[in-house]
Amino acid sequence: MFLGRKTEKYGQEYCYLSNDETIQVGDRVEVPVGADNRAALAEVVKVAWLPKEKAPIPFERIKSAYRKIGN
Repeated sequence: MFLGRKTEKYGQEYCYLSNDETIQVGDRVEVPVGADNRAALAEVVKVAWLPKEKAPIPFERIKSAYRKIGN
């Protein structure tokens, strides 16, 4: 499952992987950001169930979300 989030400052969209099928648009997740993969909170703006060949960006560049925050 691919998750999309947008940065507040620049509006860029980023993609993450997750196996948590309970995650929905509007949920908050903890994701790795930057070269050091520091944890940051993000709001999910898109959820897509796609085969890895149809990933929004090259699959090998996609990081995995750490966890869902809250329910």
